[in-house]
Amino acid sequence: MSNAKWLDAVKFNADGLVSVIAVDWQDKTVLMQAFANREALLKSLAHGQMFYYSRSRQKLWKKGEESGHFQNIKAMYLDCDGDCVLAEVEQVGNIACHTGHKSCFYRKLHIASDFIDWQETEKALKKPSEIYRHTDAHTVSANMSTTNASSSEENKENFLSVLHKLEKIIAIRKKLGDTEKSYTAKLLGENIDKLLKKIGEEATETVIAACHGEKSEIIYESCDLLYHLMVLWSRENISLAEIENELARRFQMSGLEEKASRNNK
Repeated sequence: MSNAKWLDAVKFNADGLVSVIAVDWQDKTVLMQAFANREALLKSLAHGQMFYYSRSRQKLWKKGEESGHFQNIKAMYLDCDGDCVLAEVEQVGNIACHTGHKSCFYRKLHIASDFIDWQETEKALKKPSEIYRHTDAHTVSANMSTTNASSSEENKENFLSVLHKLEKIIAIRKKLGDTEKSYTAKLLGENIDKLLKKIGEEATETVIAACHGEKSEIIYESCDLLYHLMVLWSRENISLAEIENELARRFQMSGLEEKASRNNK
C-alpha cells in the first residue's frame, strides 16, 4: 500500500512501537493490548487482519497464526495524543487471550475491608493445550509475553508474587484480629501450640501423600503446609524477604558445606 501518509499521525516510541488495544466490535469488550510498528500497521490494513510486533521475539506476528483466532478488522481509531491505536475487531473463535479466555483482561481488582486482590471474572473458554495443539502451551505463553524472561523465570516470578500476596493478606488478618471471621487471625491469636500442632499435621499429611505417590495430593498438602508456615513466620515477625535471603545465602555453598557450617555453630 503506497499511500502511508496516515501513519505520520502515529507517534511511535523510541523503539518504533505504538500501543494497540483491540476491542470486540460488537460488545466493545477490551480483548488485548499489544504493540505494533509501522510494518505491522501497514500489513494489518493490507490484509484486513491484525498484525503486531513481539518485543520478546523481536519479530512481526499475525494474531491467530498459531491458534487460529484471527482478528478481522472492522475499524481503527487513533487517540488524541497519537500514541495509542484502538482496533475494533471481529475475534475469530471468541478467544483473544493465549490462556483461553475471551479477553486478556479477565481479572478484576476486588476490594473489601480486609482483602484486596485480583479475582477472575470469567472462565476460560478453552485450555491452552486445546488451542495450541502442535505447540507447547508454556512456550506459547512465553513467546507471547512482552518481557524477555524465560518461561521458568516467569513461573518463579509468579510463584513469588503469590507468596508476597499471601504474606500481605496474613498481615491484614493479623492487624484486624477478627478471630470470629478469620481462621488466620484465630491461629495468630491463640496459643502457639495449636499452630505448631497444625504445622506438624500438615507435614505428616504431606509425607503420607508422598508415600501414596499421589501428585495432586502432594501439591494440595504442600500448599497447606506452606500456608501454616507463613502464618508462623508472621507470628514470629519473620518476613518472606528474610526467608528469601537465607535461601540465597545457601546458594553460595554446597549442601555438604551448609550442613558442616551448622555443626560448627
